[in-house]
Amino acid sequence: MRTRIKALVVLLIALHAGAWSQVKVVRMPYRSPGTIYYDDPGSNDFHLPPPKAVLNDLKSDTLFQPAQFILSYNATTPIAAHAAFQKAAEIWSGLLSSGVPIHVQVNFSTNQDNGVLAGTLPGNIYKIYTNGHLEPLTYNVALAEKISGRELNGEDEADISMTFNLSVSWYYGVDGNPGSNQHDLVSVALHEMAHGLGFFGLFTVVGDRSGDYLWRGNYEVYDYFLEDAAGHKLIDENRYPVPSATLFDELTTGPVYSASPIMVTENGGQRAKLYIPPQWNGGSSLYHLDQIYNNTENALMTYSLSRGESMHDPGPITMNLFMDMGWVYTRIEHDSLKDREELNTDVTVACNISSEAGFDPPVLHYSYNNFALVDHVVSETIVPMAELPGTNEFEGVIGLGPEDTRIWYYIEVSDRFERKYTYPPGAPATNFTFYAGKDTVDPVVDHIPVDYLLDGVSSVDLEASVTDNLGVDTVIVEYSVEGVDQEDFGLAHDSANIYSGTLNLSAFQLNLGDSISYRLVVRDLAMEPNTVMSPAEGYYTFHIEEVPDFQESYESDFEVSAGDFLKNGFQRSEPEGWSDFALHSDHPYKAPSMDNTNYDFYAQLRVPIKLGQSNLSFREIALIEPGDPQTGTTFGWNDATQEANTDFYDYVVVEGSTDNGQTWHPFADGWDCRLHPEWENLFNSNIDANNNISRSIPDESMYRSHYIDLLDNKYFAAGDVVLIRFRLHSDPY
Repeated sequence: MRTRIKALVVLLIALHAGAWSQVKVVRMPYRSPGTIYYDDPGSNDFHLPPPKAVLNDLKSDTLFQPAQFILSYNATTPIAAHAAFQKAAEIWSGLLSSGVPIHVQVNFSTNQDNGVLAGTLPGNIYKIYTNGHLEPLTYNVALAEKISGRELNGEDEADISMTFNLSVSWYYGVDGNPGSNQHDLVSVALHEMAHGLGFFGLFTVVGDRSGDYLWRGNYEVYDYFLEDAAGHKLIDENRYPVPSATLFDELTTGPVYSASPIMVTENGGQRAKLYIPPQWNGGSSLYHLDQIYNNTENALMTYSLSRGESMHDPGPITMNLFMDMGWVYTRIEHDSLKDREELNTDVTVACNISSEAGFDPPVLHYSYNNFALVDHVVSETIVPMAELPGTNEFEGVIGLGPEDTRIWYYIEVSDRFERKYTYPPGAPATNFTFYAGKDTVDPVVDHIPVDYLLDGVSSVDLEASVTDNLGVDTVIVEYSVEGVDQEDFGLAHDSANIYSGTLNLSAFQLNLGDSISYRLVVRDLAMEPNTVMSPAEGYYTFHIEEVPDFQESYESDFEVSAGDFLKNGFQRSEPEGWSDFALHSDHPYKAPSMDNTNYDFYAQLRVPIKLGQSNLSFREIALIEPGDPQTGTTFGWNDATQEANTDFYDYVVVEGSTDNGQTWHPFADGWDCRLHPEWENLFNSNIDANNNISRSIPDESMYRSHYIDLLDNKYFAAGDVVLIRFRLHSDPY
């Protein structure tokens, strides 16, 4: 049997992003090109011991939570090397605080250039819009997870990937006493971990005379502090256009300095000079300290290491730079206030503050006119927030009068370095607001309706996202079968804003073509409840669809046979400027806007197919959000969850069912825009930096043929009669 479909899907999707939590985080579609650590010919007997804080385990701040490093090794890593990496992890753990484990992949390889000791890829890059005192910048995943306080890229994915030269004569001891012809592995491991923790950036050189940036407008936090000799920022595109020869000259002649405020203060007012060789080296230039720091307490982060020397301390320049970047951080946690109907009462604003730096008591700012200027002064009231004894909890009070009113507010705190943090970040331009008075705001319902039910299937799952300014009281399903009203039932509040339940139709003698109509009735918690329906008028209606006798082959060009497909989230259309019809998703297709929520859209062939010598062929354009190929992201189907690996993100997959749609299995791995380089290039060619949506628009020249052997899997065999469907999976953000 040969099943051929002329054209199936044209898909566009927003770039994958992290959730709004206490910190807004967005995953970027690129990674650092990596750093390289070189052998410095000759030997050196310089030795730098571990910091005293590590040796004595002294930490006066009870909020300090030692960072946990989880190390994994490839098969060629010598067992004897493990102790050195554990020692390096122990040193960093004593210096850095994080509530999220840092996953480090250690590799040893002979495939290294001569003179290279090791290299590092820092992992995924995330844009953080809410790092307290700093403007929106991008961060390596380990630091982004520390700042956001949550796992971002999955526990099975490396945050730092380090590769070491197996041909080097390594000293595996942990005492810092290598032989005169050995390289100290603990020192190199500490150095490479530093790159993965944030000592890297995205400036680069293209061609002979052009300085560039990997992703213009999305500057890495390390790069944010870089300055020329006169103190001008390298990210100032008015002075250093991207790309330009002017930027090239600065990157290859320098000098360039790191000028993070804490580091400069603690370094006697001096900026840190960076390594700028006359010829740009993408593994070393700019992202190491200058050679003037050799044989000093800051020697670890220079670009090369001699035999015989050891540095088991990152040094004050690196540690103070890391502090400014966010490794010493103050976090404000607060659940924003909902609207309320009670007046003439005090409203308590509560928050939790944690900091490795120490902080002054926080203050609460609130305003009745959105912090507008009145006679050139911000119209606001500032209230000290009192600490609840023995906790990190603070409370401030807003007094409400007898009249309906709207109030805007935010929380502010300063750490001991006089870095000011607000929540929400960017206040007062961004702030929280609530309304006190009679509630007239309707709940908001997001529900993808059921489009069909196959004959022989007796139930259907219903799910909706429901939000309200005061809170949701009930979500009720009203339904009828063949026009006869049935008993209502409620959807359960599963988590967050998700309400779900099952419409059980097993008690009905359903026939082909029978209709089931339903709607969602949502009431909020107002004194006089606000009620909304989904749909706003009428009902959603679906029918019992026939499963016809099987065929041994099928072919369609969608000109006249689109009815052969049962569709949910797809439609037959011919976009303007295109020459024929195809099945299209929405452009862009819909993505949920909260954690732990997914959307699935289907195009199911109504006709069962009997598998023989079975191949499926079709033409498609799939501009689907890409996973990260550098981390080895694979589809990785999980039979237990009936989903792919979570780090594969969105995908299209062709699935089959031998039991009339009760269960489904993939014929082959799902795919995204990485299936064809031209798709991936097109997807990434027009990313809107403001919201990370791909605005690329394909044309028919982007169609590519796709072939799937329907028997090349463990689920199906020749002679099976199967239903076939295309499924588009969309994960959050």
